[in-house]
Amino acid sequence: MLDDKKADIIYSIDSGIKYKINEIIFFDNSKSLKNKNIIEIKKIYKKILNKDYNLTKINHVQKLINDYLRRENFDLNLNFVENKKNKNNIILSFATEDFKDKKILDKIEVSGNSMTDERVIRNYLIINEGDIFNISKIKTSIDKLKGSGLFSDVRYEIKKIDNSYVLLSIKVSEKPTGEIAAAAGAGTNGATISGSFQENNFLGRGIKILSTLNIGTEKIFGKLVYSNPDFRNTGNTFNSSFFIESNEYINASYQNKLIGFDFSSSYEIYDKIFLNPGFGLDMDEVTANENSSSLIKSREGDYFTSKIFYNLSKNTKNREFQTTDGFVLGTGQELSILSDIPYLNNRIFGSYYNEYQNGFVASIKSKLENITGFNKDIKFSDRLFVQSSNLRGFASRGIGPKINDDFIGGNYSYYGSLSSTFPNGLPEKWNAITNVFFDTANVWGVDDNSTDSSNKIRSSIGVGFSWISPLGPIAITYSEPITKMDTDDVEQFNFKIGSAF
Repeated sequence: MLDDKKADIIYSIDSGIKYKINEIIFFDNSKSLKNKNIIEIKKIYKKILNKDYNLTKINHVQKLINDYLRRENFDLNLNFVENKKNKNNIILSFATEDFKDKKILDKIEVSGNSMTDERVIRNYLIINEGDIFNISKIKTSIDKLKGSGLFSDVRYEIKKIDNSYVLLSIKVSEKPTGEIAAAAGAGTNGATISGSFQENNFLGRGIKILSTLNIGTEKIFGKLVYSNPDFRNTGNTFNSSFFIESNEYINASYQNKLIGFDFSSSYEIYDKIFLNPGFGLDMDEVTANENSSSLIKSREGDYFTSKIFYNLSKNTKNREFQTTDGFVLGTGQELSILSDIPYLNNRIFGSYYNEYQNGFVASIKSKLENITGFNKDIKFSDRLFVQSSNLRGFASRGIGPKINDDFIGGNYSYYGSLSSTFPNGLPEKWNAITNVFFDTANVWGVDDNSTDSSNKIRSSIGVGFSWISPLGPIAITYSEPITKMDTDDVEQFNFKIGSAF
């Protein structure tokens, strides 16, 4: 005690001994698994073998194995037991067991959904009436409901009917799902004003509708989006959008106006492996300035494009916003044949996240892409560029092939980024993020041979700060280019500030 009103409090924290999982033993007490099933289970739990003991990761592996057993239609549950082998090592035992006193889920009752159609709620459930009661399936279903974003709270209760049947009662608390927003922002890339309307549960069917308009000094963009997460009761997502945009970049002596629409679908074809196929149509009007080069003036005109496309990716991220664990690895293609300028676009992309220490999240992001025309040169608006968000320290569209003062893009592009967040001392509820980063990128290759392009990798290092402030989002980065070309458009300092009302 310092005096009658003040005191010093001292905490003494002992982290204890760090243990390592040096052996994992698996028992199939049910005697119902085949050899191929046991091999798959061992592949899953090898992720934690010879790693430091971490109860969160052990629980995650347990969930993955139980999910696998569920997909293979085994009415089994997996438990684990820890045994200390010596001072610093642990033996982990996984064992399957039959559900004791098997019961049938006789009925599912849903309440609290005054706006949301009950069918939407049931679509998130992976257990149905008539199934054998499985608490693992029920917990997974509740987690999926909570992750839908439609409810502020989801609770469940299991009620015994008799010795053979149980009843599952699910109570949801609905929340407002509509959003109307307007914003204004300013930054080194110019000023913008925008407005949007979004409804995430249209007609109570879980359908998302979004309309947005963004007016900036370099770009005007408007879009209407319709997304149905359970199209025709298939459990697959159907997306459609109509868009219109006008681009007039500071570092280009031409403009283009684009109008079009696209349709796509998204569904999980295997455990966290997603396929996103689709097709689209657009019309593009390219206009050159009076002081443009003869090459750019020769590419003026109206262009029609039709295309089919897909992305195939494995996504294990724990969450989309402020990800702390998991990875994305994917590939995609876009094929345009019935077009004024047919082409093929190929891409490989990936990202990895790991919270290696409390408050420190490391991430790696990369993308390699190319576009090739069939017997015709790609139009400028289809060529590849690198944005400033992927190569900090350089202006958007500020590297690569160049004619006079015009960056004309390339047929090949690459970017990669290695970054880490670090604590900044601000309250966690502020959602303020500070990070250090190292970026690399390049744009090269032109099919019309109009200019030489360097294959030199550009790179930069820097620090960043972002904050969702009461006034709106604020983002600041300072970068120092490490490798660059004399023709590049360098932008060491970048800031953006907006306001929503």
